[in-house]
Amino acid sequence: MFTQRKGRKASSTLDQEALLRTIANIHQGAFDTLSRKQWRGQFGLILDWQLSNLQDELRSVWCPDTPITLKDATLKRWLRKDISTNFFRGNWYFPFSPSLERGEILPDPRNLTVTLAFAVLRFHRRMKMCANNECPAPYFIAKRKDQKYCERGDCTAEAQRARARKYWNSKGAQLRRERNRQRRKRPRNSPARPRALALTA
Repeated sequence: MFTQRKGRKASSTLDQEALLRTIANIHQGAFDTLSRKQWRGQFGLILDWQLSNLQDELRSVWCPDTPITLKDATLKRWLRKDISTNFFRGNWYFPFSPSLERGEILPDPRNLTVTLAFAVLRFHRRMKMCANNECPAPYFIAKRKDQKYCERGDCTAEAQRARARKYWNSKGAQLRRERNRQRRKRPRNSPARPRALALTA
């Protein structure tokens, strides 16, 4: 059984959210920096090909078109295997532990795949893909159910333009019909109104 120090955020909601976004969005050229410098103290040495495979699996889970049965199978596989190398596992090692203080089962924060599986279970209903095709980090955790764009500056601007287009496509057509209707009501060859004659003394 592992213990978690008070105040440590290794398996907190915020860290799990960041872990999901980092693995899903990181470019392959940055795998080495992430595994050797940022994660080595927590997860140990993770090879590039291992992180690449994990990213492919996570992106498949993130994709709304992936069948739920395949997503469940991926999570089960993550719970059974571990690619972390920074601590010794005895015969009675379990990758999660109960916490009465928090009232939930917590993943071992040293175990990358188990921590990732718990993170997906926590956030899967809000795991979205940014609707901006040019977004460099399209995998994000939505704050609202109807959120379609991440909160990057360019994507926020694209969301505003999309709302404007949607409004114009729905309301603009109605406004154009109203203008055309008003034009049809006017007679085309209506005689000009006679000018008032000036009164002479």
